[in-house]
Amino acid sequence: RDSGTLAARLMSSVSFAVLPRSAIVTRLNRQITAIRAGVPDRSEFTGNLDDYWSRPNIVRTSATLRRLGALRTIEPQGDAISRGGLTIQEFIAEFSGGTLNISTILAPDGKFEQISFSR
Repeated sequence: RDSGTLAARLMSSVSFAVLPRSAIVTRLNRQITAIRAGVPDRSEFTGNLDDYWSRPNIVRTSATLRRLGALRTIEPQGDAISRGGLTIQEFIAEFSGGTLNISTILAPDGKFEQISFSR
């Protein structure tokens, strides 16, 4: 019984790292949609990322995402890399009006530590 409890705790603490790519893409798609609307889902952010997404940053990024048009696809680029408990993954997002590179870092609890956009 104790080993089952330990196994369950271990699985819940590392499950984000073994989620299918589609699950990570789905979460990122929700965040992009929410940021574009000006209302990111802060429950999926670490304290650091929550602090970064100040109102001015949300307004600026939201405007950029809206100018790019409808989000068409998000594709992972290569494999995720694990460093010090953090999972780093690069994506390319295609919009009707252009593309963006997206870098994400997931904390050990599966929350987004970073979501950054570049061209």
